[in-house]
Formats: sequence, structure tokens, C-alpha cells
Amino acid sequence: MAGAPAEKGEVVATYKGREITSGDLVKELERLPAPSRVYLTQPERRRQFVDNMIMNDLLFREGEQQGLQNDLDTRFAAAGGTRCSSGSR
Repeated sequence: MAGAPAEKGEVVATYKGREITSGDLVKELERLPAPSRVYLTQPERRRQFVDNMIMNDLLFREGEQQGLQNDLDTRFAAAGGTRCSSGSR
């Protein structure tokens, strides 16, 4: 993903001093199910996918800066759980 050592390939996006290369993009696309990859063959949809990659990276880094990686509720939600801080379910 972005921010890690760049995969080989053409730079497809830059933001906040970071780059997403064609190798990064291919790696992320390969993680998707086949129907999603087909959907993303259209240039506009692929651009939106790259925009989402950037947004996810920026949000992740902002959360790290705020120390949210150490917050149990945040970690639980990131793992796919739902938990209410108030204790009610």
C-alpha cells in the first residue's frame, strides 16, 4: 500500500509526499473478488478506487497520529466487530 516501499511501476498518484504506483494498484486490485475487478476496468471507476486508496491511507495515518491504534473500541471496530463504549448492546 501507499507509504510502504513503492512497488515497481509508473506513478499513478501522488499526495502528501507519498506515491501510489501501478504496482501498488495491481496489488490492491488482486485482493478483490473477480466481479469487483471487472467493475474497476472502467477508467472513472479505477480513478475512484485510487482516490479511495489515498483516503484510506490518510485516515489511517491520522488515526495513528491520534493514537487510535491503541484504543480498544477502534481496534474492535476495525476487526469488524460492533461495540458500544457505553456498554449497552
